[in-house]
Amino acid sequence: MTPKGRKLREAIQRELAEQTPSMTRLTPAERKQLVALLGKLSGSARTNGRAS
Repeated sequence: MTPKGRKLREAIQRELAEQTPSMTRLTPAERKQLVALLGKLSGSARTNGRAS
C-alpha cells in the first residue's frame, strides 16, 4: 500500500472511531461491510477487480 493510501485509511478509521463509540456495537454484517469498504478505499490490488 502506498503511504498516501495508508494515511487515507488511517484518517477514515479515525473518523469512524469518533462516530462509532465502539466497534463491538456493530453487528457482524456491519463490520464486514465496513472492512469491505475500507478495502475498496485503500485501493489495494487484492480487492480491486473483484465483483464482491
